[in-house]
Amino acid sequence: MGLISYFGFSKFRLYHLMKCANLILLTMTALLMAGCSNNDNTKFDALPTPPANYGTSNSGSGLTDTGAYRLGSGDKLSVNVFGEDRLSGEFAVDEDGSVNLPELGAVPATGLTVTEFQNNLVTRYGSGYVNDPKVSVSVLNSH
Repeated sequence: MGLISYFGFSKFRLYHLMKCANLILLTMTALLMAGCSNNDNTKFDALPTPPANYGTSNSGSGLTDTGAYRLGSGDKLSVNVFGEDRLSGEFAVDEDGSVNLPELGAVPATGLTVTEFQNNLVTRYGSGYVNDPKVSVSVLNSH
């Protein structure tokens, strides 16, 4: 007499009990894995999408970029490169008419509209520094 008969289980009954236990374990494992899955196909290294109007606003000073206002020495600018905090910040237009920016150095600004300067930064940052840069420039203080 072995343990099987001691507990009152026949071999047939023990076989079905183990089969049922395996089925329950398999079902619970499948449910646990389904609960941990990520079905929205989100890449973890992807940056969030910027707002639709990002890079087009020159708010903060009330100045418009209709061609009437041109940048000059003494202007204080806010430059934001979306997703790149190290490239963003507040910068002044120097006496020589340029803005010293991270990675780019001195960028000419005097005589340009905010949009022209912004487009210049998109081109410069896009040529080797940032993939598809989204840049927003606004005037904080005018000269």
